[in-house]
Amino acid sequence: MAGTWTFAEFVSYLKLQMGTRTDIENYNGVNLYQTWINMAYIRLTTRNRFFAIKTNFTFPQLETVSTTITTTDGTPYISVPSDCMVVRACYDFTNSRHIDQVPWREYLRYTDRFDSSSEGEPNEWVRAGDNIYLHPTPDTSSESIYVYYRKIPAVLTGTDTTVLDTAWDEPILQLALIIGKTWLKEYPEAEQMKKEWLDNVSGMMGIYIQEELASAKTVIPESNALIETGGYGK
Repeated sequence: MAGTWTFAEFVSYLKLQMGTRTDIENYNGVNLYQTWINMAYIRLTTRNRFFAIKTNFTFPQLETVSTTITTTDGTPYISVPSDCMVVRACYDFTNSRHIDQVPWREYLRYTDRFDSSSEGEPNEWVRAGDNIYLHPTPDTSSESIYVYYRKIPAVLTGTDTTVLDTAWDEPILQLALIIGKTWLKEYPEAEQMKKEWLDNVSGMMGIYIQEELASAKTVIPESNALIETGGYGK
């Protein structure tokens, strides 16, 4: 599922709400309407919390898995996917097993991490910068690793729609308007719009956790029994 409005529609709607100002369309060669739309989109999808909202932002549409990343014999790391924001897990597809995450400090304590005589099948990983370091260092160039991660969506152009669902089109537009008003130092309007945006979005943030609630363990008060529920009312 994806958004409905195209990038071009976002820009035209923002221009309308900004009073169809033409100077913003070409400010030193930059279309600020386009800039603000993408700023709003990327801000929304890369932050855990926003303004006064204390609920963490969770977008399942941003959770993904890499194509196969192949290890190199004697190289202690693989590259992080280019659109990765947070690595969630690593899986050794070749040997059908989960690879455990370790803290960076623990990895640095391994004196054999660059020792060619101590290579083997990786069973631990840690991220540092643009690399995922594996331990032990891979002993083959044919180990296939899957990286599960939260991605940063690509900026929008032309007829692109967001990776989020339709319900988030309007909040993205509203956020772009807030950003625009702030850039133009129209602070009173921006603050009022921020309040309206928070009222709108705060009721949406918990929507995706309904899937978790539907599969959660529930205590039945009458019998105090613990059961697995497959959904509400079950």
